[in-house]
Amino acid sequence: CRIGRYAMLGAKSYLNKDILPYLLARGNRAKIYGVNIMGLQRNSFSHEQIEDIKSICRIIYNSSYNLTECIKILKKKEATNKYIGDIIKFIELSKRGILLKML
Repeated sequence: CRIGRYAMLGAKSYLNKDILPYLLARGNRAKIYGVNIMGLQRNSFSHEQIEDIKSICRIIYNSSYNLTECIKILKKKEATNKYIGDIIKFIELSKRGILLKML
C-alpha cells in the first residue's frame, strides 16, 4: 500500500488500500478521517492551500460520484488548484485501489 505525501496513518492501523496525499487515516480497518490539517500546518501550508485541498476531498469523499467521475470533474478544475494534479496522478498509479471509506 502507498501513503501519499503529507498523509498520515494512525498507529496500529490496518491498511489494505492506498491513502491519497494530504489525508489522515486510522483504525483497525483504516478509514479516512479527513485532511491532515495539523501536518499541513506544520509544513507551512497556508490556510488557502489547505482549503484548496479540502475542496478536492469534498469532491471525492462527499459526493455521489464514483471515482472515475470524480477524476473527470477534477481534471476540469486542474488549472485552478495546483494539488489536483498530484492527487490525480496518485490515483492513476494506484495498484491496490484508493481508500474511500470515510468516518
